[in-house]
Amino acid sequence: MSRLATLTLSALGILIAWRMLTFTPPNHQPTGAHTAAQDLFEGLVDSGQLVIAPDAQLQIPPPDAPLAAAWRGETRQQSAMQQVRDLYGTAAGMGLQDQIKRWNRSRRLAAVRDNGAASGVTHAVWRAYDCKDDRLIDTPASVDASFGYVHQGRLRLGFSPWTAVASESDCIEWRGEFKAAGPLPLKILYVGRFMEGMPAGRSLAHAPPPAWNNRPIPSCLERNAQHTDQVGEWRIPESVWRRVPQGGWRLSATLRLHPARNPSLSSQGLRVGVSAMKTQDEKIACKPVWHAPRPGSGGTPAIWSVTTIDGVSLLDPDLHPTPEAERLGLIPLVGYGPEDYYGLGAMLGTARPGAQLTLTLDSRLQTAANAALTKKLKELDTQDSRSAERRAALVILRSDGAILAAAGHPQPPPLNQVTNWDLTAFSRVYPLANPLQMRAWEGVDRHQAAGSTLKPLIALAGLEASADRPQIDRMLRGLSVAEFKQLTGLDLASTRIDPYAGVEGGHPSGGHHTIKNFAGETLQNLLTPSPSRPKATCPGQSAAKYDLSVASALRESLNTWFSALALQLDGAAADRYQNDPRPLSKRPRPDLRLIGTMRQLGFGSSRSLLAAPPASLGERSPQMSADRIDLLGETPTPLRWIIAQSAIGQGVLVTPLRMATLAATLSDGAIVRPHLDAAWGEDPVRLKAPTPLGVDLSLIRRGMRDVVQAGTAAKAFSETDPEIWCNTYAKTGTADVAQPQKPGQKEQYGTAWLIGWHQPPGGGADRLAFACMVTHTQGFGGDVCGSIVADLLSRIPDSPSDTDG
Repeated sequence: MSRLATLTLSALGILIAWRMLTFTPPNHQPTGAHTAAQDLFEGLVDSGQLVIAPDAQLQIPPPDAPLAAAWRGETRQQSAMQQVRDLYGTAAGMGLQDQIKRWNRSRRLAAVRDNGAASGVTHAVWRAYDCKDDRLIDTPASVDASFGYVHQGRLRLGFSPWTAVASESDCIEWRGEFKAAGPLPLKILYVGRFMEGMPAGRSLAHAPPPAWNNRPIPSCLERNAQHTDQVGEWRIPESVWRRVPQGGWRLSATLRLHPARNPSLSSQGLRVGVSAMKTQDEKIACKPVWHAPRPGSGGTPAIWSVTTIDGVSLLDPDLHPTPEAERLGLIPLVGYGPEDYYGLGAMLGTARPGAQLTLTLDSRLQTAANAALTKKLKELDTQDSRSAERRAALVILRSDGAILAAAGHPQPPPLNQVTNWDLTAFSRVYPLANPLQMRAWEGVDRHQAAGSTLKPLIALAGLEASADRPQIDRMLRGLSVAEFKQLTGLDLASTRIDPYAGVEGGHPSGGHHTIKNFAGETLQNLLTPSPSRPKATCPGQSAAKYDLSVASALRESLNTWFSALALQLDGAAADRYQNDPRPLSKRPRPDLRLIGTMRQLGFGSSRSLLAAPPASLGERSPQMSADRIDLLGETPTPLRWIIAQSAIGQGVLVTPLRMATLAATLSDGAIVRPHLDAAWGEDPVRLKAPTPLGVDLSLIRRGMRDVVQAGTAAKAFSETDPEIWCNTYAKTGTADVAQPQKPGQKEQYGTAWLIGWHQPPGGGADRLAFACMVTHTQGFGGDVCGSIVADLLSRIPDSPSDTDG
């Protein structure tokens, strides 16, 4: 027999044997909770036979892979050859192929939605067809939240849910049929690349925001980054509608789209898929994965009753928000339904058995806070063009930490005008404008520098140090002009301070770096009443004192005074750290008083807002975001400069709740921990005894009282009832958060703040601590937030929290 014939017979024998084996059931059984399909999938991955193709598609070996390998003389492990046989010759393999085909098809999708229902359309139907063969496409797909940039920074209202299909075709033709009582303009949002539309209309492709487009992209999706025209808007004029004999008007629309590449690696409900993971070199690599069902997933959520302290229900039995929750502006807290992972409703739905949760929130205070905040923001909207970027919050605490109200802006739109996809997708692409964020305690960015509201904490650090630092004690109580100059280098005419004055070598980067007072104020302002400010005359209270003490410095919010105090506290430690010849990574961290006081009060850490949650809830709970304290960040030099800046709240980024908690702590004299839960079922929450501060706070309290009666917030409170004016303690702040736009120009806005507490006369009612924050404003804290809090306190009903017992 010839060599060719021998080879032919051998190959034929291999082929026959292989074909016979492909119909043999796999000889391995599922291991543990694994299925045969999962074992086969993972075996193909481990043997390198299932690879990731462009656009995150999965490529399986061809059915003749064993024969081809034998023909080429390659040696393959029997297990790898068996895997291919199982892939094409078993039920598990056929099911796996189907999953992979569906995954690959999901990598390209086209979708449409319209605003017809909100505009007056009575009938709207969309169907998708293949442009080449006119075949109806019925492979539904999900539009990933990463396409949320279709909103272009403004949450679009009144659009229907997406109708989406997955297809490997190069052209999808969407056909829409609409009926209405009269002609009207129609807006259509689409996912895909616009090819043509009939009737003629205007098409506009949208690009992702730069920050989103520049995000790290997994290696298997890099091709997607080249396409920024994957979503857009098609506008159809009312002139193309046609009257029908039966009455009414009709529109037939055709929209052809090139399917968009799917930028998401979400599972689309499939068992197979691709996952991204960071490599050691910080790149993002991809790998095939099997999505096993989560243990205990599915099932009906537990039924919880959630009410305010005064009995207003916030969730219905299906864990959707009640109309009252929407009216109170509490959708960001309770969530838009059980599918809103970060909502309180979804958190409770996983905790079994269901029960009743009574929140500390008071609906009357919440209503008053919303009204006061909304009124001022409407006024600001008429004064500048920053309303689209502006964020604001107003939070009220009882002195024991119970959160009584938390108003925020922007709020989610009415839930009947927006889909859940819109809320989730918009929040993902535009996180700073996230309408589902509790502005009072979630999220921290550069716009949330504390500004001068941090000065009471600097004063507290000074008080804590004064026990063993006599010169600081004298500075806080008020030095003579000569003594103050000798200690700090500042005289009555000083308008700025150089943190490196008198320090050998000066500022490490050279040059002259100073911190200045607002509007050229001097130390003389501490000694002389301002003729332009109204002053309160309060029965039984002493008038404001004008001296060089910390109380006067708080009243006037004098930057140089607090920078000087901070340098007295931590300047020597900063110099030792700065002069250490060792690399930064080898130097011991300096023991800074400012850092110690901040950490003592919880600054820089995240915190659960449930004081006594049930064990079944696990670790999920509403959280107060961690503050950003940059005194000892990646580049903690020049440390003297950083300390002097932090003393006036620059570079310390905080949540409003953190600052309200600081105010509550100063009012109570003990460290307050904020919380949202008043009772679980019939059991009231029992709080741990607060830790006393152990210092005399009278100087700080006097200064904060004088802020309202004769200082930087006096104008805002001057028209309130004397009971408010004479019993409110506050600290104003205007944070300089502006960044350069181009050489010689900066952004023309800052962030306004006010923190403090109201202490009703007689001591019978609860003290109410507050914090107000308004970003993107040209106004000052005393004017903007001062008027908001003054309005709030004027609206508060008598004894708002009596119902909690």
